[in-house]
Amino acid sequence: MIQRVSRVTFAVFFAFTSIAAANAAEKLRDGGGALLFATETPGRSVPAPLLGAEAEIRVTGSIARVVIRQSYINPSSSWLEARYVFPLPETASVDRMRVTSGETELIAEIREREAARKTFQTAKKAGKRAALVEQHRPNVFSTSLANIAPKAVVTVEISYLQQIRYDQGKFQLRFPMVVAPRYNPPEPAKMVSAEPASPTNSVLQSWQASPVRPPEDGKANPMRLTVHLNAGMALTALTSPHHDIVSDDWQDGTAVIRLKEDVVPADRDFELVWIPKQDTAPKAALFSETIGTERFIMAMVIPPSLEDAPPPPPRDIVFVLDRSGSMDGPSIDQARKALVFALNRLKPRDRFEIIRFSHRTESLYGGLRPATAQNIRRGEAYVTATTADGGTEMRPALLQAMAGHTVEGTLRQIVFLTDGAVGNEAALLDDIAAGIRGARLYTIGIGSAPNSYFMRRTAEIGRGSFTHIGNTENVAERMKALFLKIERPAMTGLAAVWAGLPEGAVVTPYPAPLPDLHDGEPVMLFARLRKAGDQRTGETLALSGQTGKDDWSQKIDLASAQPGSGIGTLWARARIHDLMGTLHRGADPDSVRQAVTATALLHQIVSRYTSLIAVENRLAQPVDEPLFARDIARNLPDGWNFEKLFGAAPRQTASPVQKASLMRAPSAGGASVRLPAGATDGPLQITLGIAALIAAAGMGLIWRRA
Repeated sequence: MIQRVSRVTFAVFFAFTSIAAANAAEKLRDGGGALLFATETPGRSVPAPLLGAEAEIRVTGSIARVVIRQSYINPSSSWLEARYVFPLPETASVDRMRVTSGETELIAEIREREAARKTFQTAKKAGKRAALVEQHRPNVFSTSLANIAPKAVVTVEISYLQQIRYDQGKFQLRFPMVVAPRYNPPEPAKMVSAEPASPTNSVLQSWQASPVRPPEDGKANPMRLTVHLNAGMALTALTSPHHDIVSDDWQDGTAVIRLKEDVVPADRDFELVWIPKQDTAPKAALFSETIGTERFIMAMVIPPSLEDAPPPPPRDIVFVLDRSGSMDGPSIDQARKALVFALNRLKPRDRFEIIRFSHRTESLYGGLRPATAQNIRRGEAYVTATTADGGTEMRPALLQAMAGHTVEGTLRQIVFLTDGAVGNEAALLDDIAAGIRGARLYTIGIGSAPNSYFMRRTAEIGRGSFTHIGNTENVAERMKALFLKIERPAMTGLAAVWAGLPEGAVVTPYPAPLPDLHDGEPVMLFARLRKAGDQRTGETLALSGQTGKDDWSQKIDLASAQPGSGIGTLWARARIHDLMGTLHRGADPDSVRQAVTATALLHQIVSRYTSLIAVENRLAQPVDEPLFARDIARNLPDGWNFEKLFGAAPRQTASPVQKASLMRAPSAGGASVRLPAGATDGPLQITLGIAALIAAAGMGLIWRRA
């Protein structure tokens, strides 16, 4: 036991002394240990602000409350303004922000977006400490901080509600960690974020201009994550496909889950999957929350699975494969494997075509061909020979896939494999809404950090479904689940009927109308009941639909609803999602903006038109001190090829000091992250480094003799 403890102690000590020695060596080489940015003052440079984060996720049933603590450190002797672009789930309802620095605490409030920006700029110019959280896409946010004092640590705590996804007998919690670079057509088209750590970046620029950290500079932005799970049912499995996790006993549905490495770089999405026992799996769940004179309802109803479904009719399937530069590496390997799997699921009476695209679009046949053994072998060869390079010119491929018409007696389907790394999502969604007609569009998100907002919205408009493949190990599982949906009839004509409510009660449900469902998907419904009073007996919700020639219906007693917290907030998010979707169907933008803003302000959540703003009343910065604006560089998503996207242009890089120190863990309280100051004395570092090496060598000899 003593020997084991000695080994652990030695390993820990050696790790820290090695970092100190690396610090010393780097100081000798370049005279500094931080990523520096030039300023307008000749000869003056300023270190970039550093960041570490901690996420605490509490799951209760099918709802999660997530708290993210972002700790920013100013390693310089100057006043800094910082911005960090980060992802959240596209279903997140961001409703709280708290800012702390030393003994100062600021509580944010929701304001109209432009008003919040003006308040932030005014506070910044006045020398006041301020923080601003904005939504740029439903899954892309940014935090801006003004007047960070020299050597100070500022912690921004952001909180949101999230609905847990249930699909084909599994609950899935997804926590994205990095925003991938985006490609913006038309020509001359370039990947945005192409310049890492540009000294001219400011918080006023587009979020897409925030820098990307070159891989040779090491991973940054360390993340610690903890999940407190209360599933409310016994479980048969608990897994994380993309991270190693540790957990206490989880079979009863309660557990605390942590990352095995404790702290990881923010370079890939975290996913947690749990499967309930067959006899405890939910058939329906109903929650209710009363706010003032309004009642909010969340209902999840799971129709019976179609295990004995009849064979599907003949299908015309067009496979669209993204082979642009962002797909290079593991992503294109996953896509090739998934597409080969799909080809081998085809039946002889099916027809298929393969379209692939980067900066140009090409196809295998130029039209649909029967799924004969010979044609499938040719398709496999075509897919296997596919490499990734070039820009993401997605529109021509989508338009070609949607061209043509549905033949009577056949199903027309499009299977789209991509990482979704585009910045023109709105224009593409408009194209899909106008051109999809009778086809169904299924999206497969490829890679460690796909654009899940674009992928889900695309599948929603195309009346299909979204599947994420994050590594080659889960290709077969995910593709099999997808084809169970593709091959089985969807439930259509879904309707909800409310009965027994008091006279004059007004029901506002979302989504409206209810979408088609594929096998294994639940009916998810949020509703606001005005003038409904307290719950009483006799109030019911009746759901009905058709699967092929079979009718399905289920009635739920509203009195059975369990009390829930945040149901009103989730209803508001569902309403905003529905309102924003009408833009792709030709709705008036001004009317949509007014309705979304009113809903977001009333329910105090961040939206495209509302932001969180916090301002300190007293002055923090001397008015004669300059303020330097800096963006915090993002990691490149795991598996992406930097030079494939941006080339090998000369760039400033972080030193090994920063590379080693950035991965230190957040403090025990989660209030700050211990990151390098970048302003220590060079000779002192050299002395300490040499002393540390001597001490490490001595301890190594003692341990070996023991």
